[in-house]
Amino acid sequence: MHIQWRVKDEMYQVTVPELPGCIAVGKTYKEAARHAKEAIKRWVDEQEAAGKALPAPSLYDSSF
Repeated sequence: MHIQWRVKDEMYQVTVPELPGCIAVGKTYKEAARHAKEAIKRWVDEQEAAGKALPAPSLYDSSF
């Protein structure tokens, strides 16, 4: 998850790069993270219900 503060909207926005279109927002960092967790579950459930494959996870480079 990527959590960023949106100055214009005065809220946190969460994007999940591995899940296209999976976005959540919240007035606090904690709220945004909680909403993102719910959005991820919904995104996965919708993909499975549609018979679509889930994307493979990206590889993590721990060299830094």
